[in-house]
Amino acid sequence: MDIILVITGPIAILFGILLLFFPKLLIKLSEYSNQVVTSKDDSMKNRYVIGGILTVSGLFLLYQSFIIHV
Repeated sequence: MDIILVITGPIAILFGILLLFFPKLLIKLSEYSNQVVTSKDDSMKNRYVIGGILTVSGLFLLYQSFIIHV
């Protein structure tokens, strides 16, 4: 269970930071990988909210994994 938290926490933080500070890079990575990670319409309208939620949830997952040891 801890390994899942350790893996998903940094991924959530990474996507949260990309949405908050580097949205164009996230769109380019999505186009380069030929998959739809984000759509320009839906997630980019609310990118601050979604990025903040992803970053906070990723930090919480890491906190829960290393500090609390559920």
